[in-house]
Amino acid sequence: MEFQEVIEIDDKPRTSDVKTDGSFESLMISPSTVASLRNHGYRIPSPVQMKAIPTGLTGLDMLVQAKSGTGKTLVFSILAIENLNLQSNNVQKMIIAPTREIATQIKDTIKKIAHFKTRIA
Repeated sequence: MEFQEVIEIDDKPRTSDVKTDGSFESLMISPSTVASLRNHGYRIPSPVQMKAIPTGLTGLDMLVQAKSGTGKTLVFSILAIENLNLQSNNVQKMIIAPTREIATQIKDTIKKIAHFKTRIA
């Protein structure tokens, strides 16, 4: 396995496969979600986020494959909250994870970026 060149983004070392010049504002995400992302330290979307978020917002089925740490959890977290009907009390989304640790990571990510009060369990 060949490693990518390390690039500094927001004072954190990142490999070149997570570098992008895009912005969350360009991804068709609601302004309140973009503000929430910024408030929690998300500044620049990764390449996988740049490609997957707009496609997912159209409602198309996707299979996204990328190495660990490239932003896949944030992709489906954003997609899960962007089209919630806040007037409904019914279950609207179910995310299934293979382990409790990953399920906790997903729940924590969604709770961080959900800019409204919602029941996440």
